[in-house]
Amino acid sequence: MKTQQQRILELLQQRGERGLEVFEIMTPRPDGLGVAQYNSRIKELREQGHNIINTKPGHFMLEENKELKLERLREEYRQAKEKQEYGKMDLIETRARIVKMKSNNFIDDVEQALL
Repeated sequence: MKTQQQRILELLQQRGERGLEVFEIMTPRPDGLGVAQYNSRIKELREQGHNIINTKPGHFMLEENKELKLERLREEYRQAKEKQEYGKMDLIETRARIVKMKSNNFIDDVEQALL
């Protein structure tokens, strides 16, 4: 049986940039995760090194580091190439360029901009 932390993390990973709303975490199973003490579980996941951010009140998102995103995009590209999905390959290349341009460290970016 998966722990509450594992269930939250798994759903955050599946959702990607869409993220996860509090009501989805608190709603009893099988429709939700059934985690009433979600703040404690999110705090524990953050302490384990997962970069879980609040994009707005009641909304959580797992922000992957750049290397993991690029690795995932490489795998998507490989699969699209095998299927000869050229339009999808172009889209993945564009997404990869955007990820490479983004920085995972917002504070450093701001400091550099101010220098």
